[in-house]
Amino acid sequence: MLQSFSVDNLPEPLQRLLKPMLLISLALHGFILLVPVGDQKSEPPKQEAKKPESIKISQIPTEKPPSLAIPKPPAVAPVVTPPKPAVVAPRPNAAPPIVQPKPKTATPTPTPTPKAAPTPTSSPKAAPTPTPSPTPETLPPPPESGAADPFSKFPQYPGSQPGSLSLLTGDADKNSKSTADAIDKVAAYFDKQITANGYKVEKVKDEATLKIYQVTTKGGETRYWHLFAKPGEGTVMLLAPQQIDPSQLAQVGDVRTPEDDKFDEVRKAIDSDFNPDSKSDYADTG
Repeated sequence: MLQSFSVDNLPEPLQRLLKPMLLISLALHGFILLVPVGDQKSEPPKQEAKKPESIKISQIPTEKPPSLAIPKPPAVAPVVTPPKPAVVAPRPNAAPPIVQPKPKTATPTPTPTPKAAPTPTSSPKAAPTPTPSPTPETLPPPPESGAADPFSKFPQYPGSQPGSLSLLTGDADKNSKSTADAIDKVAAYFDKQITANGYKVEKVKDEATLKIYQVTTKGGETRYWHLFAKPGEGTVMLLAPQQIDPSQLAQVGDVRTPEDDKFDEVRKAIDSDFNPDSKSDYADTG
């Protein structure tokens, strides 16, 4: 009896080689099928076309046949016939041409062109020289507008008004402010508000009618905060780049006017006329 062949009956080494051999055989068969079969007739090699040989052509000189001289007949002189005289017909006497007089053309009278009046040249006037104005008390210039003012956040007293109550002059008067409150109340307000706004404060002068504070920013810039007491009117406030000398201020008490000075001079003159010995009794209040 025939027994069926099974791969499982083969030894294990052959089983391992069977699959690779099967793949190799399939690849070889496919390659053989793709190879072209040599059925096509091979074309004979084309012979190179022979180049035609160049033939040189040389010209053979040809002899000219002798020319036969043909005698020319003698030239016959042409017979000139004399011209017939032209018959001139008599012309009738022509009438003399009538000369017509040319009309006289009226010559236009030229219109006079108006002459342009010369423009008067104004002589330049000399500019008047400005009269110098008296220089009031000035303070150092504030920082330029382009740079940020480090004291822009400096506190302001509530209800304050511009001006120094006639206590300061010049730029100091323009930059100052005043209030009707007493100096102690104003000082207590700024003791809290200046430090609250990030400034460093150091008290330079602490008097009954004058208080000066040295205020320094975080960047190291320093200014001076002044409080002036004017009895009966209030307190004057000023932030300046430097300390103000109290001796340069107007009188903190009663502010004298030019009329007061003239009144004192008249009073002294009257007293000296009536009582010459009483000059020393009056003190100069000017």
